[in-house]
Amino acid sequence: MDISALLAQMSTEHASDVFLSHGAPPAIVVAGVPRFIGDKALTPIDTHEIAYSIMSDRQQKEFEATLEMSLGIAPAGLGRFRVSIYRQRGESRSRSATFRPRFRASRRCACPTRCSGSSCCRAA
Repeated sequence: MDISALLAQMSTEHASDVFLSHGAPPAIVVAGVPRFIGDKALTPIDTHEIAYSIMSDRQQKEFEATLEMSLGIAPAGLGRFRVSIYRQRGESRSRSATFRPRFRASRRCACPTRCSGSSCCRAA
């Protein structure tokens, strides 16, 4: 699964979160309302591959030791995102990830109200 495509959709739809968890399709939250993207449920392998694709070797080792990881990513042209990755329900191959956009106060946000980065855009 291409995480860049999900993050692009998140930006286009002004979503506050993207949730990835095995057993369910990817979900985005727009205006406080979660909805699935597509109908293909992610497998534990899918979530593992996505999580490990965005972590460095050092972060992967830390994740294996602590079972959680918080990091930032900045895919080209998509902005910056805060990511929380954690092992869910003790299953060895299960990973869940939450992606949230990070806005800089000095930049105008892309929300419909053009709030200049006020609290409506700070879901992260």
